[in-house]
Amino acid sequence: QRLVGISASHGLGIEELEDTLLGMLNLERSEIEPEEAETIKIAVMGKPNTGKSTLTNFLTGRDVSIVSDIAGTTRDVMRATFTYKGSDFTVLDTAGIRRKGKVEEDVEYYSVNRAIKAIDEADVVLLMVDVLEGLSEQDKKIASLIVRQGKGIILVLNKIDLLPGVPNEMEAIKDRVRFLFPILSFAPMIPVSAKKGQDVGKLLDTVWAVWKQLNKRVDTGIFNQALRSWCAEYQPPRSADGHYKILYGTQVSINPVRFLLFVNKVKAFPETYLSYIKNQMRSTLGINYIPIEISVRERKRNPSLHEKGLDKEEVEIQKITKRTSGADKAKPKGTMRKPGGKARIGKAREAATRQVKSQRQNKGK
Repeated sequence: QRLVGISASHGLGIEELEDTLLGMLNLERSEIEPEEAETIKIAVMGKPNTGKSTLTNFLTGRDVSIVSDIAGTTRDVMRATFTYKGSDFTVLDTAGIRRKGKVEEDVEYYSVNRAIKAIDEADVVLLMVDVLEGLSEQDKKIASLIVRQGKGIILVLNKIDLLPGVPNEMEAIKDRVRFLFPILSFAPMIPVSAKKGQDVGKLLDTVWAVWKQLNKRVDTGIFNQALRSWCAEYQPPRSADGHYKILYGTQVSINPVRFLLFVNKVKAFPETYLSYIKNQMRSTLGINYIPIEISVRERKRNPSLHEKGLDKEEVEIQKITKRTSGADKAKPKGTMRKPGGKARIGKAREAATRQVKSQRQNKGK
C-alpha cells in the first residue's frame, strides 16, 4: 500500500501518481507516441432530433449513441470507428445545436460548445436536415461556420422514408435548399433514410470523394496555364487607374484548400472576379465539392530589376562635365547667372565625352 498526495483540480502530483502506478504494474513510461493511423474524420451535426445518432449507430453497426425522440438526448461528442471499402472512418456524433435562447441548461451549453469544436477535428461534416421540417436559420449559421473553416460539408436530407411520395417532390426540396443555401452551392446533397439505411452507401462514397478533393494538390504550372486562359476568356474589370491583372498564383495548403493570387494591385480588387475564378477552378481542376479560399497579394516590383542605373561611362562623363563647367561650385545668393550657361555646359559635356572615350581607347591598346 502506497500513499500519494495529489490535487486533481490543480494537476499537482499527477506525474508522481503515474510513476507509482507504472511501478506497481511493472511497466515503463514510453517516450515514443504511437503513430495515429490515417482515418477520415466525419462530424455529424445539425439541429436536435434530426437523426444524427441513428445515422452514427447505422454506420458503426452498434449503439454508440442513444436514440430517442426527446431532443437533446446526446450531450457529449460520441466517437466511434468503422471501415468502408477498405478505408477507415472515425465518426463524431455531436449534440444538437439549437438557438441560444433555447439552450437553458449548463450541461447542454457545454455540449454544444464541444460539438462546435468537433468541426476543427473533422475532415468532412455531415449537416443533417430533417426533410419534413426543412431548413432553419440555425442550419445556415452552422453551414457558414463550417465553410469559414474550410471543411468539407455534405447536406444530408434525412427521413426520406416518411415522404408521401409526390412526383418530383425530392427535386423540389433540393431546389428550395439550393435557393436558401447559396453559400453551399458547391456542397453535395444526399437524401437518405438513416433509420432504414437507404442510400447510406451513396453518402459514404460522397464522403470519400469530398475527402480526396480536400487533399488534392494542384500543380502550379497547370494552375497558372488554366489561370491565363480564364483571364483571357474574361478579362478583369478596369479601375480608374487601369486594368486589374492577375499575374500568377499557387496553391498554399490542402485540407483546407487555399490558393494565393499575385495581382498588380490589391486595393478594391473586385470580389465578383474572384468568384468567377473560384467557379472556374471548381469546374476545371476537379475540386467542385469543397470550399475554396482565395487570397490576393500585390506583387512588389524590385527597382533594381526594372530600373537600370547609369553605366560607368555616363557617371564619369557627368563628373568631368560638372568639374570643367563650374556647375559643381556653390554660388552666393543673389549672384546672377551668366548668359549662355546651357551652351557652356553642353560644350563641357562634349569635351568630357571625348575625354572619357579617348581614355577607354588608350586602356584598350
